Amino acid sequence: LTSRLNGRLQQEEEAARASIEKEIDAIVQSVMRKSVKVTLDKNYQLKLTDERGTEAAKSTGENQLLGLAFTGAIAKYAKERADLVDDILLPGTIAPLVVDSPFGHLDPVYRRGVAEFLPKLASQVILFVSTSQASDVVMEMLGPKIQHEYVLTRHNQIDGQGKPQEHIEIHGKTYDLTIYNSEIDGTRITEVM
Repeated sequence: LTSRLNGRLQQEEEAARASIEKEIDAIVQSVMRKSVKVTLDKNYQLKLTDERGTEAAKSTGENQLLGLAFTGAIAKYAKERADLVDDILLPGTIAPLVVDSPFGHLDPVYRRGVAEFLPKLASQVILFVSTSQASDVVMEMLGPKIQHEYVLTRHNQIDGQGKPQEHIEIHGKTYDLTIYNSEIDGTRITEVM
């Protein structure tokens, strides 16, 4: 019985790894400039190989792109298994994909690619982006897919004399990003209207 269960679990793990690898490779083929193939080894380490089979070096942006593709592919795999009925394995789940600073080290081409593929991988995607990451290109790509937007405003009880005021304009309305001489120390979340 133990042998049979171990064999089944090994088969399921291989199938999962192959499915996740295939999804990541499809993303890489559609976004990355290099001609590479993705390999996801038994330890879940992602490798890129060129047409000669040599491991390709990865830039900081390419590493970030791969990490986002990996995380998204896992979320998609879990979502696809949500209705699984099995006598041994638990079903997958439909969960939001929460990503902080997904565009940080990406150039405009990779930003556009991430903005295109991330929403396709999970039923709900929650992105935390700074003003520099929420570029026109990114917001144009995400625009039709955005259902709710929020601004996080940092409140400080200290005096901000000499510190620059930080604001952001969204849909013609200006929101404070930092407030000094506040009654609280903390962050307030405001829905964008």
